[in-house]
Amino acid sequence: MIQFLITIHTIISILLIIVVLMQSGQGGLNSMMSGTANSMMGSTGANDFITKLTTGLGIAFIGLAMLIGALSGEP
Repeated sequence: MIQFLITIHTIISILLIIVVLMQSGQGGLNSMMSGTANSMMGSTGANDFITKLTTGLGIAFIGLAMLIGALSGEP
């Protein structure tokens, strides 16, 4: 069970890194994908979606880290 949770945690961490790099502000991947992101959801819709996705992935990352720590700790 813990191996499965660690695998999910690793996938979430990789997705979190990608989503943080896609956020606008300092360039990042969003500058390379600006045409695609803007045409799909509009210029502000993409930023709102990416912000909410970052928040959700961050909460899932922290929650899974705490769950893995609680399950693998010695009582």
